[in-house]
Amino acid sequence: INAEYMGRQYFENVFNPVTPDEVAAFAKKYKGSGEEKEDVRQAYSSSGGDMGTILANVPLAEVEEEERYRGIVEEMIAAGELKGTTKWKQSNSKAARAKRKQVEKRERCAFEA
Repeated sequence: INAEYMGRQYFENVFNPVTPDEVAAFAKKYKGSGEEKEDVRQAYSSSGGDMGTILANVPLAEVEEEERYRGIVEEMIAAGELKGTTKWKQSNSKAARAKRKQVEKRERCAFEA
C-alpha cells in the first residue's frame, strides 16, 4: 500500500474538505481585517520588505491585489509602524511588478492546463 495514499486517506477521514463557499466566507471576513494587516506586517518584517514574499505569505493574496497590499504597507510606514527599506523600494519598481505579473500569469496557465 502506498504511504502517500494512506496519508491522504487518513486526512480525508479526519478533516472535512474545504468548500469554495467556505473559502469565500473566510475571504470576506479576512480581507481588510486586523488579522490580515498583522499578516502583512509580519510578512514585510520577515522579508525585509519584499513584495513577492508578502504576496506569497499572506493568505489569499494575489498579484491582482498588489496595489491594495502596497497601500497597507505604505500606511504602516507613514504611521511609523514599519520602516521603509531598500528592498521595499526595489520590489515595487515597475520592472519588479511586471515580473510578478508575468510569473503569476505563467503559473495560472500551467495550473489550468
